[in-house]
Amino acid sequence: MQMPSIYPEHLITGGPYRFIRNPLYSSYLSAVLAGTIASTQPWLLVSLLIMAVIYYLAAVQEEQKFKASPLAAEYMRYKDRTGMFIPVLFKNSISLRLLEISPQPRP
Repeated sequence: MQMPSIYPEHLITGGPYRFIRNPLYSSYLSAVLAGTIASTQPWLLVSLLIMAVIYYLAAVQEEQKFKASPLAAEYMRYKDRTGMFIPVLFKNSISLRLLEISPQPRP
């Protein structure tokens, strides 16, 4: 019997993963946020915050596995174009590209 690998063996980049790396966590957080808004009970934001921290820590652990796997280079490219929980909408916007331009050295 072969032991399962602790490292990911494939990277899914289609469907909702095209926009965010953790669509399930995002959907759970969105549902709790919607419930909080619908109930008009602001104290329920505490549960949202707790869940966000737990999901963030879990996502970071999973990302560490990808970074240590043979898929590391492909994963880093994927990570650069997607958000962890929220889609990256303005990655190619002019304002962000202007921020990436480094100043030219003076002669």
